[in-house]
Amino acid sequence: MPRYFFHVEDGPDDLGMDLPSLGDAKCQAVRYAADLMCDSAATFWDKAAFTMWVEDDTGLILFSIHVLGTDAPVIRVTSTAAGPTPAA
Repeated sequence: MPRYFFHVEDGPDDLGMDLPSLGDAKCQAVRYAADLMCDSAATFWDKAAFTMWVEDDTGLILFSIHVLGTDAPVIRVTSTAAGPTPAA
């Protein structure tokens, strides 16, 4: 059974995971990426980007996932003496 390694910017995956197929590895990558982003939801928006790349046991990069988070302008607010107001 092939072994896949799920790397993120915060560090390499030294253990990997045995999965039956590339399709299963892609599904696992989406699940793992979602879990990591949820676990760090407060800090994710500070850098607003997430990247994961998946390698086989030879070090060949098979695919990557890139997520970019952007707040809508209406969400960004500025503070004034009267309180927060939507940014222009």
